[in-house]
Amino acid sequence: MSDESIWGYIPLPLGCFVLHAVTVHFFSRDFGKEQEMNKIKELRKEKSLTLTDLAKIFNEQNVLDKDGNQIKMSDSQLSTYENGSRSPRHDEILEALSDILEVPITYLLGYEDAVEKSAATISERIKTIRLNKGMTLEEFGELFSTSKGTVNNWEKGRNLPNKENLFKIAQLANMTVEELTRNSDLVSLTQFEFNRLKEIERKYKEIKRLVDG
Repeated sequence: MSDESIWGYIPLPLGCFVLHAVTVHFFSRDFGKEQEMNKIKELRKEKSLTLTDLAKIFNEQNVLDKDGNQIKMSDSQLSTYENGSRSPRHDEILEALSDILEVPITYLLGYEDAVEKSAATISERIKTIRLNKGMTLEEFGELFSTSKGTVNNWEKGRNLPNKENLFKIAQLANMTVEELTRNSDLVSLTQFEFNRLKEIERKYKEIKRLVDG
């Protein structure tokens, strides 16, 4: 398992590690919903658009669902997305909104902030553990049969230890892996979910390129 593989093991509140497949509609969780809606509203205001403006632009895009039917958008519907009372029923809505607001879907949903914040938190804790042990980068790396360059990357957040090394680091500090990786503000995001959204973006851009070409 590579050092970049930690995202499949981000802890849930109960402290267990999971790899599970869910759809974009997992936003029924309040915190996830809050992330998504706040981004849409924030980005809309950055472009000085009213709800009516954004709904009009959306409808001009002629967005189609998987059955080929046009998806109509109203300002009241957009408002429910922004205040968190409803989530988009179709992936195509998220694709179109991300295109109109000129951001990746992952940013629109608040995912990238969560991943970056988690990486920074874990990296800082790894560095603190090493310094508390009075060890150099090279000495710390020898404990995990890796180089000082890899340890430096861990501490800079460029990549993170795999699950096995996380357990070793946690044991070294007399803590659990949950304590090492815990971040109270972290969305429970799995690698599957993040990659799925990236794939939606890729396909949407490819279709748009073919249509525009």
